[in-house]
Amino acid sequence: MPQKKHLWFATLIAFVLCTGGCATTSATVPHPCVEAAINPVLPLCETNLTEAQCRERTEFIAAQTEKTVVVWVASYTQTNGVFYHRGTGTFIKENGLVVTAEHVVRDADFISIDVRRFSENRKEILRVRGVKMQIIAISREKDIAFLLPKTTETLPAPMPMLARPIDAGEQLWQFGTTSLWRHGPFVKDDVNTQGFTGLFKVDIVSDGGDSGGPLVTEKGELAGVLIRNEKFGESPTYFVPIADALTVLEKQR
Repeated sequence: MPQKKHLWFATLIAFVLCTGGCATTSATVPHPCVEAAINPVLPLCETNLTEAQCRERTEFIAAQTEKTVVVWVASYTQTNGVFYHRGTGTFIKENGLVVTAEHVVRDADFISIDVRRFSENRKEILRVRGVKMQIIAISREKDIAFLLPKTTETLPAPMPMLARPIDAGEQLWQFGTTSLWRHGPFVKDDVNTQGFTGLFKVDIVSDGGDSGGPLVTEKGELAGVLIRNEKFGESPTYFVPIADALTVLEKQR
């Protein structure tokens, strides 16, 4: 579900400056590439939550968001010239290993990620830095890819991975580039759709640009990787369970 746009000159210059010149700056040090996210922050709490529950919810959302990234891909063809699209990914190892969807990085000539964090007042998501990435394992059959930084980086802590079956009706959270965050109940496992088998189904709305993002338990555990939905802006969403996704990495080591 990537979003595509033609690059124009100003965007290309900003893209190069912020993914190249700022890539070696520590994530904890402010620099010229820090900026507010294009998407406004959604309301963090439902109206039925108490003030304490709202604080807990806010910190949960902030913590999971900071373990995810915007994946930027630049590609070139003689027909279309240079164009780019974006998806979502998740840190899963201390060395900066990111899992995302294969179709997000398909035919990529250049890949970078935006590392993000919440502002202190929790009103904005800030872009902290851009990091150049490379593909180290990929499967078109499972629609899964693993990316690793091209340079040594100081990056956010990885998201822990779920080591148990998902319970029927369990609430899962989706964190994406476009939707930012949404949650809904797990519906069914071992689903076949759009030529893919063994997917899991969750009653969450996802949008273009959310592909490759995590499905997360209420304890902050990575349950799977979003790869499909029925239609942009509609439910349900389909994901590859993380244990299945990891087999792609293990087979290509």
